[in-house]
Amino acid sequence: AIAPVAATPYMLVVHPSLPVRNLAELVALAKAQPGQLNFASTGMGTGQHLAGELLKRLAGIDLLHVSYRGSGAVRADLLTGRINLMFENLALTLGMVQRGEVRGIAVTSPERSALAPELPTLKELGYPGAEVEGWFGLLGPARLPAEQVVPLNRAVNAWLATPAAGQKLAGLGARVLGGGPEALADLVQREKERWGQVIREAGIKPE
Repeated sequence: AIAPVAATPYMLVVHPSLPVRNLAELVALAKAQPGQLNFASTGMGTGQHLAGELLKRLAGIDLLHVSYRGSGAVRADLLTGRINLMFENLALTLGMVQRGEVRGIAVTSPERSALAPELPTLKELGYPGAEVEGWFGLLGPARLPAEQVVPLNRAVNAWLATPAAGQKLAGLGARVLGGGPEALADLVQREKERWGQVIREAGIKPE
């Protein structure tokens, strides 16, 4: 581990044909129609899939997971309504929401996103354990000497502190992380433990 870099949230979106305007209505509909609503991902075990499985457990609802092998097909089916809902990268989905192609329900970041400040976080809506982000960190080969890790870490954090880096990452819907090698190592360990439990409980197996 060298340095944490940034984290990007997902947006929970639904097709406009679904008669829901917020998360409470979505959960109520799912409970009224157990196993009838579906959510998509671009592959088994992806962040999109795990976010949906986590929501199922936290909200006590039954959703059908539909796994795709690429983003093109899943977006096409989401736009036509064959897919009811999906967790997708916020920056990639924002244009679809603005064009009215899908309806934004919530974001998965710890705080509201500057790109979509009108959307509440799942934490705000009563699901504090539902924070889900795709994160990025810089790693090197195993047993990389500390004398090489230290200057690399300093360089990453110096870049993250620049206005240019902040603006670039903000435009991608990402939040700056930064920190020492220990922070990245801790993040990796926490994520392994957290998602390992979700994977085991959901019975997710490699395709």
